[in-house]
Amino acid sequence: MQTIIWIILVIFSLILLGIISYFIIAKSKGRIEIILDKYQYSPGETINGKVKLIIKKPLVSKELKISLIGQQKIKSRKMNINRQNSRNEFKTIEVFNFAMPLHKQKEYTIGGQEINFQIKIPNNILNSQEPKVLGFLGAFDFSARKYPIKWYLSADLEVPGINPYSKKIQVNIG
Repeated sequence: MQTIIWIILVIFSLILLGIISYFIIAKSKGRIEIILDKYQYSPGETINGKVKLIIKKPLVSKELKISLIGQQKIKSRKMNINRQNSRNEFKTIEVFNFAMPLHKQKEYTIGGQEINFQIKIPNNILNSQEPKVLGFLGAFDFSARKYPIKWYLSADLEVPGINPYSKKIQVNIG
């Protein structure tokens, strides 16, 4: 019995050590931030901001990009044809995604760097987004409820290996 407890403790310790090591390695490479003057926008406005990179070890990236993403949560009631196993289902779907590359492959040195960006918000962004809700084969959607669209800016620096270079912040468009 004691042997089983020791084995469980060793396995748990190794898993915990692996998780801690992952986060230490991720933070040792640096981080990415998104800096904006404001967080409330209207359709047709331009989002002006900066992506700030804090690099702790030299690296070569594949791409640095900034994205404007719209996500909507949908709740629907699913009912099978034979009226059994009715259930609520929640999905988060992407209704808008505009990605803009800021840099292609580039070598970054130790230190901080700021990259300016501008993204023009389309004039019809609020009324042109109509997500498609697809049911499963043999099931129908009843009383689908759509929640407000949540808007995000996401900055991603694609690097080989562990990728700690990703930041996502919420903005308001309306």
